[in-house]
Amino acid sequence: MKNIPYTYLIGWSNLNKWYYGVRYSKKCHPNDLWVSYFTSSPIVSEFVKTHGQPDIVQVRKTFKTANEARVWEDRVQRRMNVIHDPKWLNRAYGNTKFAKPECSGCKTCSG
Repeated sequence: MKNIPYTYLIGWSNLNKWYYGVRYSKKCHPNDLWVSYFTSSPIVSEFVKTHGQPDIVQVRKTFKTANEARVWEDRVQRRMNVIHDPKWLNRAYGNTKFAKPECSGCKTCSG
């Protein structure tokens, strides 16, 4: 099977909770999403244990390279302000190492 990096959205529409992520491993394919790949986020894993499976599971975009996928993930997450909006489970932008609530140095909070 061909390696196809992708970004994805998972969500619990009744709770208005969402996660936007990227998959770019050497053996990734969009068909894996929520079949054999369930995100690498421990926050999402805990949310699933507490609230059950998401009702929204979408591959949002596919890419030719891992770098294109990572850059796109970061761009979308920043545009949606995921680390500062409580409806998002994301705790960092794709290309950063800070996490909320200890965020510092981003343009949104000027920390």
